[in-house]
Parts: sequence; C-alpha cells; structure tokens
Amino acid sequence: MTGPRFDPQRSDAIRTMLIDTVEQTPARDHRRHVRIVVLAILAALGIGVGSSAVAMALGGIDLFGPPAATQAAVAPATASPTPTPTPSATPTPEPHPLVVTGDPIAPRDVVSAPPATPAWTIDVPGAGDICQDPQVIDVSDGYALVQSGPTQPPEDLAYDCAPTETKLWLSFVDTRDGTVVWTREWTWPFEPTTYTTANVRVLGTSGHLLVQTVLSGAPQDADPRDVPAEVLDLASGQTLGSLDYFSEHPWDSILPIADDSGDVIAVRRTPADPHGGTGQVTVSREDPLDPSSVAWSVSVDASRVSVSTITNESSVLQISYASTDVQPHSMMKVVDIDSGAIMVEGPQDRRYLYLDGVTIRETMTGSTISSIAGIDDAGNELWSRSDDGRALQVATVTSPQAVPGAGELQTSTVMVSFADGRVEMVDGLTGESRWIVDGSTCTVNPYFEPFQRTPDGLVVQWSSGYSLEDATTSKGPTCAFTMDGEVVDVAGRPAPHPFLDSPDGWTATYELKDAWGSGGVATYKVHSPEGTVPTATVRDAVTGAVLWTRPIASDERWAFAGGYLVGLSGGTMFGIG
Repeated sequence: MTGPRFDPQRSDAIRTMLIDTVEQTPARDHRRHVRIVVLAILAALGIGVGSSAVAMALGGIDLFGPPAATQAAVAPATASPTPTPTPSATPTPEPHPLVVTGDPIAPRDVVSAPPATPAWTIDVPGAGDICQDPQVIDVSDGYALVQSGPTQPPEDLAYDCAPTETKLWLSFVDTRDGTVVWTREWTWPFEPTTYTTANVRVLGTSGHLLVQTVLSGAPQDADPRDVPAEVLDLASGQTLGSLDYFSEHPWDSILPIADDSGDVIAVRRTPADPHGGTGQVTVSREDPLDPSSVAWSVSVDASRVSVSTITNESSVLQISYASTDVQPHSMMKVVDIDSGAIMVEGPQDRRYLYLDGVTIRETMTGSTISSIAGIDDAGNELWSRSDDGRALQVATVTSPQAVPGAGELQTSTVMVSFADGRVEMVDGLTGESRWIVDGSTCTVNPYFEPFQRTPDGLVVQWSSGYSLEDATTSKGPTCAFTMDGEVVDVAGRPAPHPFLDSPDGWTATYELKDAWGSGGVATYKVHSPEGTVPTATVRDAVTGAVLWTRPIASDERWAFAGGYLVGLSGGTMFGIG
C-alpha cells in the first residue's frame, strides 16, 4: 500500500504560498486572483478540476460565495433590438406502426358533440353514390381499407347510373388522422348483362390482401385478366402476384385462413356434364401466389357446395354439399384444415359455430339440434349438453368489438334454450353453467336469436327484422338478464342498430334518420318526403338519453373504421371523432 499523497512539509508549503499570494494582491482583485491561484495550484498538484469550474473561475462566477459589489460601467443608450420569436415546436405524431394481429377492435364512441369541422377529410370516389356503394373493411386498430365499387346499377329503378365503365377503387387509411397509406384503382368496360362483385379480404395475419372479382352471368369466354384478381402487399398496396384462377360462377369462392400463412381455401367447380352429370367441386388449401403448391385437396361430386369460414384458430373445416346421385342429398366432409385429413364424412348431421376461443358443435337429428358440445381447436370434445332427445336451441352472445374479416366478436358465452322454456348461460371455454332461468319471454322461433352484451353488464336479446317502411332493423328487446341470471326490464333502451347502416357502438347508439339506409336520396328503395332534413342523433346506449345531434347530408353514412368513427358522403370520407 502507498503512503499519503501529501506529507506534512508539503502541506505547510502550500498553505504559506496561498497566504503570501493573497496578502500581495489588491483588495478588489482578491477574489478573482484567489480563484486563479487556487485552481492553478490544485492543477499543479494533480488534483482534477472540471473545465466548467475553470471557466466559471475565469469568468467571475464565484465558486465559494457571492461576488463583491463593483461599480457598473454606464453604456451609451441604444435601441433595443426586437427579440426574434422562438418558433413553436411542431408536435411529433405518436408512432403508429401497422400490426396485423386479428385481435378484436373496440369502437371509440363519440359521446360528446364533436367540432362541426371534420378532424380530417380524404377523397373517396363514389362515396354517397349508390352505384358505387363504398364500404369500410377493418384491418387493425386505427387502420382500415375503404372500398368503392365495383360500379353496379342498383335494383332501385329510381336511380339510373348509365355507366360505360366499371370502376373499383381501394384505399388503405390510418383512421386516427386520415393519412392515406396507399390507393389503387382499376377500370374495365361495363357489361350490362353481368352482375359484378369484388371480394376484398385480408389474408389472416400474413400482411397480404386478396382482391377477387366475380362476374355472375359472364360469357364463358370472358378473360379473367380483364378484371382485378390479385394479391397485394397490405403495407404498400403493391401487387405481389395475379391469381391464376377465376370464378365464372357465383358459388365458387376463395376463403382466407385466420393464421399467418397467407393461404386460402379455394373452391373450384367444373361445369356439369350436359347429359345430366352433377359436375365436380374441388376444395383445396393453397398459396394464392403459387397455386401449384397445393397443401391438400378434397373433391366431391355435387350440384352445390358450401364451405364454412373459420374465424378462430380451429382446425375443423366443414364442407357441405348436395348430390342428385346419392340419398340423402345433404352430405358432408369434415377436414383438418392443416393436413387435409378427413375427420368425419357421411350424411350431414352437424354444424359448427366458431366463437372466441372455442368452437361449438351442434349435432342434428333431422332439422333439430339434439345436443351441443364445446370442442378445442383440434376437435376434441370439452363438454356437452343434451335434453333427453328433445330439441335444443343455441344462441351466441356478441360484442360490438370488430374482428377483422369476421364482423362482430362472437364471445365464448353460449345461451342454450331447452324445450320447457328454460335458458342456460354456459361458459363456452369450460362448459360451466353460470345460471339456468325461465326464458319463456325470449324469442326462440323460428330460431333462437342472438344476444348482445351491454356496457352495464347485461345480455339482451333483440327481435330483429328489417322494415321497408322506415328502414329500422330492430323491433325492440325481448328478454334481458344480468350475468347472475336476474331478469331485467330493458324496454326503454334504444336499439343498438336503429337503422340499416347504423355503426356498431358500445356505450352509444347512432341514428342517422333520413340519410343513407333510412330514407335518404341514395337509399335502397326507401325515400324521405320532400323537404326532410336528415339528422344524426347519438344516444346513451343504456339510458337512451340524447347525447348530441347534428344535421347531416342525405347521402351520408357513418361507420367505425379501425375503431374510429368516420362518415362517408359526397365523394369523401371524414373523421367524426
């Protein structure tokens, strides 16, 4: 170990040097000189002093106390320059990365009157035009696709588009602030004898987007390359590849798979034999960018076929078909969507409901449900219900959260109606009975209508039915229960979907009276009296109290796009709140 850095003799020498220096310095310079000398001596002795301390000492900033008072010099008077204003910093927008997870998107209800000026506005060609019929497609939280077209004259003969060409317009929008990420547009000659539709689908969580045009009634020699049939990159809108298959028949379809593979279930049909054959339908799993790499394929001889769309992570895919050559006509094949292995086949005796986290299998006896079961993603039975052979009815419980590609969230809760009028609430994940009560006031015929969750913790069944006279979509609540099974009177509540195109709110409902879908000039077969002023009324979803109102355009419609409330009217889309 080394000894002390300073010995007593060296310390005494330093002290004497400081005293002598101070005594020989004029009084007014004492402080400054002391500072300089101290720093110089400390530096010479190897004691580290920061550069800022040196600068303060030389500049007259006392490290040891306040400076002595001195006579200030009087400067000549000059004009003071006008200070240059400091520019305010531009707020940096919060990062909003595109993340496609398939998770439900909650609506951001606008419960207070928003400013009259929209938060943002973008052009949407055809918005408000019944011949283009724009629609919003949820992608993820804060992101949505806006589709306009393809151009198609409506059945309502009061409007004549007289188109000469068909247009399909697609734009990807950040609905937080209206930023347009990309836009694509396709145009082709209009064919009056053909009904044209365009299926735009997000392919699971792969980051790909499929655009498939279907021409119903098209000539057999129609060139599929004349219309859009391709896969796009969702982030950029660039074409990744064209589809080499094309549907000339309305029953052919391409269904997305809810995973990150980008694969689809493709249904192809060969024409029926002109001598009375049924034709063949092929159902396969394949990569739309490389159809030659078919994962599996199942073929059936059938006159018609339907394939279930799986909206959860289940691997159980049902193919139902009808053949004129075999009795009974309704047949099925249940296929493992991953491997293509046949799990069950024969007469159709079941159907599947794909809910959040669980799949419900309904076993049929004739046209009635004899039992139900909850099954896991592999098809293994978790629990079951039956009623000694008597018919059951099953209803789902929905939530206004939007599932990309699947509409409203189908929660894991299941409502079961028994033949004696009892209603049971079942936890679909475990099969646990939450309660069984008298449900005689609920609507079970012709079928057990679904229930909806409410923000105050109820499940409510609404009697639905579109009214052509006033465009309403609900006849009111039929029965309601708490989560503990208590019967609740909700007769005074506003309908969650008061009109044909009402947005799916959670804490609020949206009534667009005399606008699109409820009597406006662009409405399908429903027209308001001359001089009617279209109005939007927003109500509390529980109490029905009016939260705010505003006049709107007769061609206006509202929707939740990526969870944000937007309006469509006059060739534009705009942010409401």
